[in-house]
Amino acid sequence: MLQLIKCRDPTINVSLRVDCRGDRTVMTKRRYTPGQRLRATRWALGLTFRDVHLESVKLAQKHRSRRFILPVSRLHDFEVKGMIPSIHRLHTLAHVYGFDLTEIAGWYGIPQERPISNPSMIGLGLVSSQYSHERARWSPSERLQ
Repeated sequence: MLQLIKCRDPTINVSLRVDCRGDRTVMTKRRYTPGQRLRATRWALGLTFRDVHLESVKLAQKHRSRRFILPVSRLHDFEVKGMIPSIHRLHTLAHVYGFDLTEIAGWYGIPQERPISNPSMIGLGLVSSQYSHERARWSPSERLQ
């Protein structure tokens, strides 16, 4: 069963698609800022700033770290002012909205690539990376120019 939830704001043409497994996908007809996607998702789920804040407090208590708390003012800054959340707050947003962390991070331009299994192997030439060759070619003085 596929469920489609439309955003209540008529200026943002965004839908939230929920498939039978419960996986959520934000569907857009044009390119929106991460803040607009966050707001559309929150509205589509019927959540208020206060609801998200209270859920973040529960998550912070579970993890025993205040870094996961999303104050209402900071959530507003993410949606309206375009501020970029920390990794802990991205985790909170993903948890509250039911998304995978990599998907929300992708809204902020972080690529969703498969991680290297053993990063120490890059320098040995056993794992290829587009950046490992560039590091060997450039000297620090060339990077500043």
